Amino acid sequence: MNPNYEPEFKKKIVRLHLEEGRFLKGLAAEYGVSKASISNWTKQFREECQTNEKAQTDYDFMKENLKKLAKYYKPYLGTFILDMILAMMSAAVALVIPLVVRFITSKVAYMSANEALSRIMIIVGVLFVLVLIQWGCNYYISNYGHVMGAKIEYDMRAEIFNHYQKLSYSFYDDQKVGQLLSRITSDLFDITELLHHGPENITISLIKIV
Repeated sequence: MNPNYEPEFKKKIVRLHLEEGRFLKGLAAEYGVSKASISNWTKQFREECQTNEKAQTDYDFMKENLKKLAKYYKPYLGTFILDMILAMMSAAVALVIPLVVRFITSKVAYMSANEALSRIMIIVGVLFVLVLIQWGCNYYISNYGHVMGAKIEYDMRAEIFNHYQKLSYSFYDDQKVGQLLSRITSDLFDITELLHHGPENITISLIKIV
């Protein structure tokens, strides 16, 4: 018997899937919901958006937030594109190495000693080049990719701080200053980590799945 979930719970799962790009498998494992249920809720939400004014407003709000996040990539578009290309190359190399090992165990192992030795020398050279390529890709991702993430975090933090500066004194009378500071430190750090690692992880996962 399928449990009855609250509408707010369903909306939360759909938001995590659509707005934050969470995978169905991860959400299903974390919240104890089947992937089919999440897929159905997402489909229902999109259908409601076409007929329900409030749902359409929520959907538009999510799209607007995604557009706002995407604009932070614009100043660093070149770095971001290169980061994605190198992430794909790194994932491809990680897939090639097991194939080479399989070739050795299934083909080279049954060759004559001299032929096997020559093949292994060639394979060692190829593997060395592949490992160097993977190292270079990971170096760029770990260094320049993180620098890009730090710059995006700086831009977002500066924008929020400037917004705080424009707010009235009465606003701060009703707010907890510690909570406001938390939004521009730990909360903002989590968002920038998503902006940096999210596209990379999605790209790498898609390549490995395909």
